[in-house]
Amino acid sequence: MIHLCSSGSNAQGQLGNGSLHDAHTFRRVSFETQAPDITRIIDVAGGANHTILLLEARRADETRREIWGCGDGRKGQLGAKYQQDGPKSSFTRLVLGLEAAGLEEYTFKFIAATWETTYIVLEHEGKGDVVISLGSDEYGDLGVGDLRSAKGKENEVAQDFYIVRFDHLSTSHDAPFGPNNLKVKAISSGQRHVVVQLCLTQTNSPASLVFVGWGASRHGQLGPSSSLKPAPIQPLPQLVHSPDPDSIESYAAGIHHSAFLSNVGRLSALGSDRKHQLQVVEHFSSGPGHVQFVGCTWHGTYAVVQDDDCGVSSVYSSGSNSHSQLGWIPPSGSDERVGKVAFHHDSAAQKTVVQMACGSEHVLILFQGRDSSPARQELWGWGWNEHGNLGTGDTNDLPTPIRIWSPTPDDGLMKVEGIWAGCGTSWIAYRNAL
Repeated sequence: MIHLCSSGSNAQGQLGNGSLHDAHTFRRVSFETQAPDITRIIDVAGGANHTILLLEARRADETRREIWGCGDGRKGQLGAKYQQDGPKSSFTRLVLGLEAAGLEEYTFKFIAATWETTYIVLEHEGKGDVVISLGSDEYGDLGVGDLRSAKGKENEVAQDFYIVRFDHLSTSHDAPFGPNNLKVKAISSGQRHVVVQLCLTQTNSPASLVFVGWGASRHGQLGPSSSLKPAPIQPLPQLVHSPDPDSIESYAAGIHHSAFLSNVGRLSALGSDRKHQLQVVEHFSSGPGHVQFVGCTWHGTYAVVQDDDCGVSSVYSSGSNSHSQLGWIPPSGSDERVGKVAFHHDSAAQKTVVQMACGSEHVLILFQGRDSSPARQELWGWGWNEHGNLGTGDTNDLPTPIRIWSPTPDDGLMKVEGIWAGCGTSWIAYRNAL
């Protein structure tokens, strides 16, 4: 059986644990109706005060993907059906009225969230993928044009969801952004901007990979503008000119920057370096590529780097350290801007990083032993902890990592299957390993 636990900020019930109080230790989430027979937790995405859960559940004789949500829905981020309700402190299965848009046969593929907006990617065999958005359009988050000026801010959510369209775009490859040849490879969101990796298929021609984005763009986090001064908001998807888009393997977004990892282990970035958040990118932008993962907090960038051929990993970071989120302490009087996160344990030398989750200003790292035994897993965390984000039982920020979670004796031997971090929140999915 799979369990999902959460800790941290919970003023609007966004932890989904049945209460409206911050949780300083990890607690299991609850469901408004009978808990589904979950076979897999695929993703957890959270905004300021809401959380979206993408899971696989067994219903009768079939397994299907479902979307569940909790927390604040007043801006429509959980769908129009829940806009007038109070905070939802337990997860409820979201009903979005896909039938009205002819999308009832589609399957949920990806989820993401900005501050008060939710994104869901839908797929259907033989058809192109569809991106829908729901919630606030304060910074052009919906990606469908500036609804604020068109309808007035008080009417931001006039319907259940919006379909984000890309057919106004064109590329140098002459690959059309038609409804049937567009596949979403990935979607990542910062506090107020979204970047989507699209695969454009063409008959008798190789597929093209491109990046598009929308939302807040004043700091160049969506790439260079055609004007000297970047537009503060891009309310419609625009092409994001990242270096060599065909080589990008993964990417992440902060508030004012976006970071990209190539398939040869090198980093690149767009946006602001005001808080030195791009310094670790510059450090690993050339030379032999050994970066395995890249992640972003609001004002920081984190790179997991393979140290040797045995797969042993280290973590490097740069950016703001206002809440000790860098994970290393610069020497007194030093102007060092890139540092190695200080893990204070011998066993790290025998383990490799298998997952990293970056929240608003805190970071989680899941280590795995070489033998892949659940008993060799270790979850470590550091940074901002004002709301109990790190599940340590207190609210003290952690300047360097500590081991923050392991199953209780009553749980038996458990295997962590996924970790996530949001705005002052942390999430762990695990199952019985026997």
